[in-house]
Amino acid sequence: MSAPDQDSGRLQEFDTLAIPILAFIVNHEFAELQGADKVIENPGEFDGLHISKAWQSISFLLDQSGATVISESGTSLAAIPRQFIVDRPFLIVMKRRPVTAAI
Repeated sequence: MSAPDQDSGRLQEFDTLAIPILAFIVNHEFAELQGADKVIENPGEFDGLHISKAWQSISFLLDQSGATVISESGTSLAAIPRQFIVDRPFLIVMKRRPVTAAI
């Protein structure tokens, strides 16, 4: 039995490599980060808000030309609802805008 040469782990020009074409898309929603019970407490513009949706999408393709990976992610913040209550007398003023001709 002879000792393996140092290139034995590398592909040589006479070797054959057969790999199936792989293509998949994985979508994941991070439920553990979402919800009104997980309020952002860091001081700043997001203080008091919570994440209503956090997600990631990964697209993977491996074929004869190589590999391609595309990853997208996003979050949606939910604001704390505000109340606008009109409980005093008020006045509505309406002004007609001039009608412009369509081009």
